[in-house]
Amino acid sequence: MQEEERYKPEGRIRRLKRAIYSRINQPKARPRRKLLPKQPKISQTWQTQQNKNPISEKFDTKAFAQEVSEGIAVDKQMQVKKPGSLWLFVLSLIFVFVSVAVAVFVFINESYNADPEKNMVDVQGPSSIDSGDILELHIQVANTNNITLEQADLLIEYPPGTRIPENPSSYMHTQRIQLGSLPPGTRKTGTVRAAVFGKEGTATDIKIELEYRAKNSSAIKTKEVHFPIMFTSSPLSLSVSMLKEAVSGQFLELEVSLLPQSKLPMSDVVLEIKYPFGFEALEFSEAPIKNDNFWYIGDLKPGEEKKIIVRGKLIGQEADEKTFRFVAGFRREGEKWGQKEEETPNEVATVLATLKKTVVVNSPFLVFEPKVGDETLKQKEKSFYVGKTSETLPIEITWKNILQESIYNLTIAASVYGNAADPYNISPEKGFYDSKNSIAVWNKTTSGEFAEVSAGQEGKVILRITPLPKEKLVGKSEPKINVDLNAAAQRISETGVRESLKSVTEIPIRIESDVDFDAQALYFNNPFVSYGPLPPRIHQETHYAIKWQIKNTTNKIQNATVVATLPLYVKWLGMSTPASENVKYNQIDRTVTWYVGDLEPNTGYGDSSPREVIFNISFTPSASQYNTTPTLIENQKFSGYDTFTETTINTEADDLTTNLTEEGFVEGQGTVK
Repeated sequence: MQEEERYKPEGRIRRLKRAIYSRINQPKARPRRKLLPKQPKISQTWQTQQNKNPISEKFDTKAFAQEVSEGIAVDKQMQVKKPGSLWLFVLSLIFVFVSVAVAVFVFINESYNADPEKNMVDVQGPSSIDSGDILELHIQVANTNNITLEQADLLIEYPPGTRIPENPSSYMHTQRIQLGSLPPGTRKTGTVRAAVFGKEGTATDIKIELEYRAKNSSAIKTKEVHFPIMFTSSPLSLSVSMLKEAVSGQFLELEVSLLPQSKLPMSDVVLEIKYPFGFEALEFSEAPIKNDNFWYIGDLKPGEEKKIIVRGKLIGQEADEKTFRFVAGFRREGEKWGQKEEETPNEVATVLATLKKTVVVNSPFLVFEPKVGDETLKQKEKSFYVGKTSETLPIEITWKNILQESIYNLTIAASVYGNAADPYNISPEKGFYDSKNSIAVWNKTTSGEFAEVSAGQEGKVILRITPLPKEKLVGKSEPKINVDLNAAAQRISETGVRESLKSVTEIPIRIESDVDFDAQALYFNNPFVSYGPLPPRIHQETHYAIKWQIKNTTNKIQNATVVATLPLYVKWLGMSTPASENVKYNQIDRTVTWYVGDLEPNTGYGDSSPREVIFNISFTPSASQYNTTPTLIENQKFSGYDTFTETTINTEADDLTTNLTEEGFVEGQGTVK
């Protein structure tokens, strides 16, 4: 075995290894070979060897094991060829041939290769439009392919808030137009119309998509086009009237006006007010549907103005800037406004108008404590006072300097305004009244103490106001009087310069509605026909009718009722007119009740008829009533809730006797004979 290893031919790697580690034989520098002038030809012997079947070659196991241990067998392994190479080459050729054939087939048969870019969709229309106007788009679809397009549909997607022009109350999201089959070279044109809405200065786009299926194909392809438009105006004018400066802790009023500018009626209009920190909304001209800042306005006709008034208190530090944000638009489509607060969406889906208003907060130097009649606001649950028509309201205004220093040249001015204010019935005590501007003034010329007011000093002024009489309030809704108190003074600053000071407060007064309740007994004009003698006679029955009539001036009255009592000798006959009025009789306590319900403003004035009811009774005199005029009905009382002043109105009518007041009645016909 050792002899065999000894005479075995020495491999290249082994020779190199022996030479590297030899101490005697070191490799000599090899001479540099000259490059051949030509590229030598490679013989085919290598290629042939590569294609030889290694299994048929003689294989020396021992030699291969030795070469592996010395790293020689790697070269031989790389020269071994796998037996399946020829078949793999054949399969590759077949795959390439099939792929080329399919590509040629598809190229030749264009029915499987309709190009969407060749299906031209051209849109013509205005690039800008007034929000709320009707947009017209002219659309042309052309098939420039060499094949027929089948089941072609034009799908148009509109921006949020778009309405149907013929029915502006209905939304329009998408519109599908069926074009049918489009042979090569076919062109189809048409016009679409939509009422589009958006905020002024904003942009949106109309998405137009052509859907089709190429002939002999089941695949649906699309061609999409976007048509941009810009809104040049808003369909809804949003304006807000409010003070630019306010005193911390005093009332602040926001009057929001919505005025449609669109030529089309608008529906589902909503308003949202975002209050700043420190503002508390307390009163509303119209109750919000959610929280205290979201209103459902509903439908608005062109030119129909809608106002929302919010009153509240603003609290802040000196020079604080409080920003109110107002957003108007369309509600979120498809929402149902629930009775519960959590069921109502608090969102303006399509914004049509926005506005910001900033108020600067000032700290007061003078505080007011007004007292109207016998009440102050501190004693009231409401944030306003209640007055009655033609009744003088004495207003006592207590003031106090809350600074730690003196103030000079104090002036207090009371501005009186409102639809119930009578400019000729305003009287300041120890002050001057400017009837032209409806302003009462107190200053150092009317009161010497106003020249210099020391720290903590207080005093009072008195103002008397008489509202308009009810005859002049007919046709006016929710009458009120506002008294704005403004105080101005000066103080000496640390640098010796005089600084101006001011304080503002408000005295809100609401005027209660006037309800006229009239009662009358009838004999000659009895709609149920009167029976019995007149004058009435002992032990003989005489029929009468009782007529109740109600008039109301300015405010809506809810849960109104009229109650009266029939004496023991008067009989309820059970008939009343008109049938629409609800009249009931209680036999136990002998009371007649008219359930009036809601009593609208201006009932019985102008073209409006008064509410009235007539019911019949009978009276049979007793001998004890001889030569008297007995009572037919007594304790007649009206009661109802004034929704504006949040007070209960009570009024009474005199008892009715047999001594009638109707036309044709002669004196003496009411005395029992």
